[in-house]
Amino acid sequence: MAVTPAVQAADNPYQRGPNPTLSSVRAGSGPYATTSTTVARSAVSGFGGGTVYYPTSTSDGTFGAVAMCPGYTATKESLAWFGPRVASHGFVVFIIDTVTTSDQPAQRGDELLAALDHLTRTSSVRSRIDASRLAVAGHSMGGGGTLEAAKDRPGLRAAVPLAPWNTTKNWSGNRVPTLIIGGQSDTIAAVSSHAVPFYTSLPTTPDKAYLELAGASHFFPQSANADVAMMFVSWLKRFVDGDTRYEQFLCPGPSVSGSVSRYSSTCPLASGPTPTSTTTATTGTSTTRTTTTSSGGSGGGACSASYATSNAWQGGFVGTVTVRADLALSGWQVTLALPAGTTITGSWNGVRSGSTGTVQVRNETYNGILASGQTTSFGFQGSGSPSGLTVTSCTAN
Repeated sequence: MAVTPAVQAADNPYQRGPNPTLSSVRAGSGPYATTSTTVARSAVSGFGGGTVYYPTSTSDGTFGAVAMCPGYTATKESLAWFGPRVASHGFVVFIIDTVTTSDQPAQRGDELLAALDHLTRTSSVRSRIDASRLAVAGHSMGGGGTLEAAKDRPGLRAAVPLAPWNTTKNWSGNRVPTLIIGGQSDTIAAVSSHAVPFYTSLPTTPDKAYLELAGASHFFPQSANADVAMMFVSWLKRFVDGDTRYEQFLCPGPSVSGSVSRYSSTCPLASGPTPTSTTTATTGTSTTRTTTTSSGGSGGGACSASYATSNAWQGGFVGTVTVRADLALSGWQVTLALPAGTTITGSWNGVRSGSTGTVQVRNETYNGILASGQTTSFGFQGSGSPSGLTVTSCTAN
């Protein structure tokens, strides 16, 4: 399989490592050495603790992160093979336990989001994570929970339900690029009543894909599988890192033969901009790039902020603002200027005042203290068009 030309690192700082090949994405490990740490159940709330796998190197900066949830009656050990394998490609992977093993999909969705919040706010590896590049995944009811989490937090970059189970069949409101992987011979979450209708109901914008493994049972995610790993890593690389080199494994995708009984997708993939480095500017100025990014300056040189459209569709969008401390901060406030007809309908990781026109967002209690050079981010979903949306100021609060 031919490798697409590499994008220059200056264009996308999250494009890392050698050009991928079919053999490299199917291999047992990627280019990063990894380690892990355990998060005790007693140390967290909203989920049952878990194990975090992450690259040992910090020379490449921060990484995107994915939280993974096991299925009904299962524990984190059932998905343990994903941890080091996915982390070795440059991700922080948090495989969680649930509050109880009988938790239903909606509860598991909440637990996935609680796990991501723990990762980015209080975990021992939070400095290694880019909080604007997060994803969710899960098996069985955890796969159903993955769809729930993506519905509740549209600012996520990717979702990967594995043999998903959920009594809700319509996910037409989801706005997160989603790869569903099902097992042809699954008798617990039969693809005809779960994975396939889930996939069919998802909108074509943002992107989606469906991989069906020939002869696979409901429990295929519990054993290492090169096809699953290739697609899982490629989806995260493409949508969490914006690394288009991995699109070759998704479009046209695996051929229907041997281990694959079906593959469908929205090729060519179009969701989301290629990530760019945080930019700074003087107070009151803004820029618009091909990646729909704008930046606003500092209040007395204390901080700067940049805006990027993470995802957009007809009549709506998801945006992310990255705040950078140019001096040590104990709090910050960002002012946004929204174009006429654009409304913020929901937000996260910031306390918002207003929804149209001039909108101010200040830090939450957990992300206001920043050392010089440190960054944090908040996100929001809006109706209307993001065209013309700018950051007008960032001030110490």
